[in-house]
Amino acid sequence: MHNSLTLGPRLWLGIPRHLQFDGHCTDCPCACPALMVASGNEISSKKFLQEVDIAAIKDICLNQDIFVNHIDEHMLALSAKGRGLVVLNAEAKRLLDLSAPRTLNDLRVRFSRWPTDLFEQTIAILLALDVLSSPQAQNINTFHGESGTLAVWLNLTNQCNLLCKYCYITRNGQQMSTAIAQHSIDAVFRSALAYGYPRVKLKYTGGEPTLNFDTLYAVQRRAEMLSAQTGIGLEAVLLTNGIHITDTQIDTLLVHNILVMVSLDGIGQYQDIQRPLAGSEGSSFTLVDRTLDRLITRGISPYISVTITKPSFRGLPELVDYLLDRELQFSFNFYREPDCSLRQDELTFTSDEMTKGIQPVLQVIERRLPRYSLLSNLADRADLQVPHLRACGVGQSYIVIDCNGSVSKCQMDMKNPITNIDADDPLALIRSDTDRIQNLAVDQKECRQCVWRYRCTGGCPRWTFQRTGRYDAKSPLCEVYQAILPEVVRLEALRLIRYEEPWDFDLPLN
Repeated sequence: MHNSLTLGPRLWLGIPRHLQFDGHCTDCPCACPALMVASGNEISSKKFLQEVDIAAIKDICLNQDIFVNHIDEHMLALSAKGRGLVVLNAEAKRLLDLSAPRTLNDLRVRFSRWPTDLFEQTIAILLALDVLSSPQAQNINTFHGESGTLAVWLNLTNQCNLLCKYCYITRNGQQMSTAIAQHSIDAVFRSALAYGYPRVKLKYTGGEPTLNFDTLYAVQRRAEMLSAQTGIGLEAVLLTNGIHITDTQIDTLLVHNILVMVSLDGIGQYQDIQRPLAGSEGSSFTLVDRTLDRLITRGISPYISVTITKPSFRGLPELVDYLLDRELQFSFNFYREPDCSLRQDELTFTSDEMTKGIQPVLQVIERRLPRYSLLSNLADRADLQVPHLRACGVGQSYIVIDCNGSVSKCQMDMKNPITNIDADDPLALIRSDTDRIQNLAVDQKECRQCVWRYRCTGGCPRWTFQRTGRYDAKSPLCEVYQAILPEVVRLEALRLIRYEEPWDFDLPLN
């Protein structure tokens, strides 16, 4: 028997597809295709009741470590440690009107007109997602924050057909040989086996990796063989500027299930000025636009990475319109100078400039809400999908390999390698390093009282140290996160209300 409760309590849930999440899906310091967020209706009510023993619950209170906001008659709630966003209608949000702790029996009396099973399911959901709390359910929302994926940045070439203003690659013409590439993959799988990683994620990068596509193809085949031999899962992503991808290369991407991420910073002049062609005149945007059309025609929906600089603000609303027209998923990356000595002031923005500059973009998104979630897309390193301890996998679950086989912690720190692919276990040496980037857990930073701490986690550790001289300091973008994250959550709540069905309570559960 199903009860739609049209006039009663209703709630919408935006939660990860996997309730038992083994770590933060953002495993590297680059924008990659992210874990999708789905309607809570894809998960059975029994799952929540299995996590919360209602019979053991005696006292209920509103979690104080929580962000709440109103949207007309609705209320949205996101806990600092909770695994998903909850949106409640006027009747359901009465459960959050707890100025003081109440016993569960008191609440049963207060909501006596609700069916018993409905009341218990709702309480279980709000406890499991950490919106409500109880002394008798203290261990529900613990998390470890370690990724189940070993992510690998393979810098296949230092060659490129663009001259991007913010590029950090040394243009020396080097390319990774097939021998070094295959040796690199062997080293990666050695570390994956040593640490028991169930998945390896390869990121083919450069420079422009399509300029060394033969090596990419050889690496992919080697990785597929090792994946089959070891039982370790394999994902692969091509990070390209989209200037020129041949039909043969597209064939390879399709056959080997390689995802595609294309960098695009604006429409027309906004792209052309920020990412100009190397050695020739013309429009880089025109070439990328053609590539996107060709990929879409072939059945590939590329993920778009947008780097925001001070000059690109004005063109962002037009770019977002363009991406929404094509139903392309995208994410924003905030410009960070590659090195203090290479700082380009014309690209750098203040927190106030970023906060104001992003507002017109958020308005475009609200006017044209996509069906997919943007919880992990709009605020750089901040990811609102699931709580996590670190902004990326640097020093933990991330390996960067350059053209020569040197191994570094971060692609923006390749000038300071930790080891090389000849090491028995490169990841062990990365994890034990104390000289280069130290990626502290957010609980070790000065962010301990912030409701967003497990979402932004203090931001990029490399950039924070570069600006403050400390790894335990809050992000230089803290004020930006504080301003943008509530808006991102509000947009997700609007998306859930518009496109997702409210929770379908299944009564009874036995």
